[in-house]
Amino acid sequence: MAFCATLRLACPSHDKTREERILRQRTIYQPEILLRDGASPFGSVPVLIDMASVTFHKFFVCTAFAAVSVAAATVPRLSLEELVSRSEIIAEAQVVSSWPAWDSQHKYIWTHYQMRVTDAIRGSAQNIIVSEPGGTVDGVSQGFSGMNSWTPGVNAVLFLHHVPNGYLRVTGGEQGSAPITADGRVRLSAAGVVPTTSTGTDLRHLSGMRLEDFKTRVRAAAANHPLRTVAQ
Repeated sequence: MAFCATLRLACPSHDKTREERILRQRTIYQPEILLRDGASPFGSVPVLIDMASVTFHKFFVCTAFAAVSVAAATVPRLSLEELVSRSEIIAEAQVVSSWPAWDSQHKYIWTHYQMRVTDAIRGSAQNIIVSEPGGTVDGVSQGFSGMNSWTPGVNAVLFLHHVPNGYLRVTGGEQGSAPITADGRVRLSAAGVVPTTSTGTDLRHLSGMRLEDFKTRVRAAAANHPLRTVAQ
């Protein structure tokens, strides 16, 4: 999947805007640095680009402003059965707290969510930390399309898997998070996904289902579709 990024520099000492256009393919699960420290025509400004829609802002010398915006990304639409078979942990959980932090290589910002498991469907953890890319640290902000975010107190049924850096992340972007509404129903999103030829239960048909009925469907799917290792 290709995307195009445009970079602009605004500074009183420059008469005109300088632009670069970069075309690359990446997956939403593997953000990549395309320009960094010297590779940019703007000097040592670190520019972080993901295949998803990214916004990166930082003020530096002479109030120059660097911004990256990338076309919105799409991910494959998953059926309930695919979502279940790709998820190591499936659970109803409540958000306790959250905090943003750089990753171990100081390349990307992730927001980490401490969650208390209230009903384990697959896995036996009582407390988990779910991480999603994006956030603000040290005056630097990064945002990625397809990222999930929650506030403390929110309850959701989550489908989770480990990404290569060891973090536990939602499977399938927004498809793997089913927030629970005040009237006890689940809400599923298919935003940013594209149709696929796979068969199975369309998640859109489950949105609005009563929580207990939804968990019954998920448990049945988990019993018939064990975890399988796939590149995510």
